[in-house]
Amino acid sequence: STNGTTWTGVVGSNNYKTYALNYNGDFFLSYGVLSGNNYYCISNDGINWTLRTTSAPSGSVCWSPELSLFAACNTTTGNSPVMTSPNGINWTTINIPGFTAYSVAYSDTLDQFVVTGTAAGANLYYSYNTITWNPVNIPISNTVSGAVWNNNNNKWILTGPATPQPTPFANSTDGINWFIQPPNNI
Repeated sequence: STNGTTWTGVVGSNNYKTYALNYNGDFFLSYGVLSGNNYYCISNDGINWTLRTTSAPSGSVCWSPELSLFAACNTTTGNSPVMTSPNGINWTTINIPGFTAYSVAYSDTLDQFVVTGTAAGANLYYSYNTITWNPVNIPISNTVSGAVWNNNNNKWILTGPATPQPTPFANSTDGINWFIQPPNNI
C-alpha cells in the first residue's frame, strides 16, 4: 500500500506464515515459518521477496537507526533469545541464560532496546547497545508479552499475558522504573 488504505496482495507461498515485519529505510525484513522451519524474506520494494533459510530469529524484530542494527527475539529457545544483525542476513546471538523472549522493541528517544518475556526473577531486559542486557522484574505477572515505545507520550507501554483477565499493563519513561496501569485507565 502507498497510502495505508488501499492494499494489493503479494503472491507468495501459501504455506509461509509471517510473524514479524520491519523496515530499516532501505529494505523490508519479514520473519516467518515455512514447513516448520524458520525463514526470513527480504524485499526492496515490498512486492518482490527473496526467501532465505537461516537460523534466523522466530519472534519480533525492530530496527535501531542510531546503531544501524536490527534486533530480534528468538522465541524457540530459553538460552539465546536475542539476535542482532546490521543487514538482516548475518545474525549474532546474544545469550541471556534461562530467559524466554516474546518480543523486542526499540525507543529512538532513549536509544534503548527492551525485550519482554519470562524467566526466574526477570520478565524484561533493557539494553542501550544489545551487548549488555539489564534485568527488570515488573510485578504484573511472571510473563510480559510485549512492549511498545510511544513517541507522543515519551513512554514505554507493556502488557502482561492474556490471562488472567483483565490483562495487566505497565508504563515507564525510562524502561527501568515501571508503573502498574489499571486496565480501565489505558
